This record gives sequence, C-alpha cells and structure tokens, in this order.
Amino acid sequence: MAGDELVPFDEADDPDELFDLDDDLDDAGGALAGLLGAAQQAMALAQQAAQELVEGSSAGGAVRVLVNGAFEFSKLTIRPDAIDPADVEMLEDMILAALNDASSKIRDRQERIQQEMMGGLGGLGGLGGLLGGT
Repeated sequence: MAGDELVPFDEADDPDELFDLDDDLDDAGGALAGLLGAAQQAMALAQQAAQELVEGSSAGGAVRVLVNGAFEFSKLTIRPDAIDPADVEMLEDMILAALNDASSKIRDRQERIQQEMMGGLGGLGGLGGLLGGT
C-alpha cells in the first residue's frame, strides 16, 4: 500500500524528531507535575483534618466528647445534672449519641476533603489526553 514503505534511517536522523516524542513528553511532564502538586496538597489537607478537633454532643450539650479527625478521643464531659443513678441506661445512650455525633462530623469533613482532592486533581491533572481521553 502507498505510504507503508519503509523510510531509510541513518545516524544523522533524530528519533525524537521522527516520532515527535519531545512534545509529548513535555506535555506529560507538565501534567504529571500538576498531578503531583494536587496530590501533595490533598495529603496536606488530610493531615490537617486528622489533627483538627471535633466536638460531638447530645442532650443539649449535657454530654460532650472531643475527638480529632483520626478518631482519637481526648475528652468526655458530662454535666452533673445529666447523671441519674437510677437511670444509667439513659446516660449510656447520651454518651453513644455524642460519640455518633462526633463520628458523623468527622465523616462529613472527610467527604468534603475528598471532594476538594478530586476537584484539585482536575480530571487527572490533564493526563486524560495522554491516556486516550480528550
């Protein structure tokens, strides 16, 4: 077929020019650098979130729990008026509700961070074009 002929290649020919490899590599390097920067920013956000304190509460603040984003609980506060020796089960329920409130807040924060991370990656940082996308 026409156009399928072998083209002679000698030592003076530059293989990069023959296949336009430099342009493709330059584009990939920029995209990879952007992707790496976004990943580093995402890691910093995740580390910051792991250190931030969240307070969970129940019964109008009668029971409060303090926890960081890594689910390390550091403080539990119970108002004296929340303690009824005749109803220990109620106190247990309030403590569980405060723990669940804190856990829910941490999960919400983690979801927001994940959304920020994915937004920062911007469709794989432009790598989509290298992988056959547009």
